[in-house]
Amino acid sequence: MVIRRNRRLDDRLNARMDSDGSQPKPAASRSRIAGLASDCKHRFSKSRCETLVLIEGIGVEGDVHAGPFVSHRYLARRKPTMPNARQVHLIPAELLEALRAEGCVLGAGDLGENVLTAGLDLESLPMGTILKLGAGAAVELTGLRRRAC
Repeated sequence: MVIRRNRRLDDRLNARMDSDGSQPKPAASRSRIAGLASDCKHRFSKSRCETLVLIEGIGVEGDVHAGPFVSHRYLARRKPTMPNARQVHLIPAELLEALRAEGCVLGAGDLGENVLTAGLDLESLPMGTILKLGAGAAVELTGLRRRAC
């Protein structure tokens, strides 16, 4: 499954039903992939790229966090056989825009993300949401980091 930068996120955003039985809201048609990044070493930032190859059950081909077991160094030391729920890291471009307004100039990959989305409110999506990243790639939201402020 290959994903490319500047691809629209599939409007047919799929998700599991919420506990109250309500249907998830579809992604806005302006949602898109604003940037892609990957790195084979543990560093704060990742190198920008035009395409990523996603491997089911593994993550981003060649990325340090790919694999069936957790690759985050702290977690891997504590429990090396923990299933890897952090195979693909997504961040909204709107966060970078807000930081830019505060004087922090950041681009795709600078915060260690693999996929920079635009026009999609990632924080409002329920866990278990399946994001379709172009024609053949999809990722499930398994966790969320919330801003401290």
